[in-house]
Amino acid sequence: MKKLLLLPICFFSFCLLKAQTNETGVTRDNWFASFVTGYSIGGPKASFNNALNDQYYNLPESSFFGTINYPITGYKMPVLFMAGKKISKYGSLYVVAGQSNGGKAQGYNGTNSISFDYSVLQFTFGYQLSFPNTHFKVGLGPGLLVFKNNPSLNYQSVASQSSTVPAATINARVPFGPEKKLFGIELFFQLNIAPSVKMNEIVGETSVFQTTTINMSSAIIGIAFAFRG
Repeated sequence: MKKLLLLPICFFSFCLLKAQTNETGVTRDNWFASFVTGYSIGGPKASFNNALNDQYYNLPESSFFGTINYPITGYKMPVLFMAGKKISKYGSLYVVAGQSNGGKAQGYNGTNSISFDYSVLQFTFGYQLSFPNTHFKVGLGPGLLVFKNNPSLNYQSVASQSSTVPAATINARVPFGPEKKLFGIELFFQLNIAPSVKMNEIVGETSVFQTTTINMSSAIIGIAFAFRG
């Protein structure tokens, strides 16, 4: 969590250094719509990895292709859609929706194989503040994170799980170049702060995967492909 809190400090410092003075002319900033992708930091991935290790689903498995070392954790790139409307000289309202985190985790305990295919959906409503004589923008708002998990035990699907928690979201955007064109590319940062969720116990004929806590706080560093008007 401390590493996540350091991220916005470093990012804001970088943005302020990179912020450019507005050139003369009309700036397109009455509305915007963005497609965002990038790299997620934090979130459920480390929780799954720790749980698989703690519950001894970390043994090697021999296969036709050689030895497989567990646990294995995969990653899904975030996909977010962001749209906003200017309501004052330096203020805008915006919404964000999409998948902010996701991945797969697999483990083996010598007898049983277990896997989790999970995603975190985000819904945020916030207020964005622009700074005079710069392109730097920062937003803050409440929202919801929906954790969806589809586990399987010995390659057989078991009951899916879903949990919803409130979240506080901070994001920042810095366009590459003046905002005079309909289309632009922006550097994007987002931090979601949310309480953890509990994943249900999974019971099989010869195995039990105990209830575990899943971290829901995460950050995204990426690129936004923006349309402005």
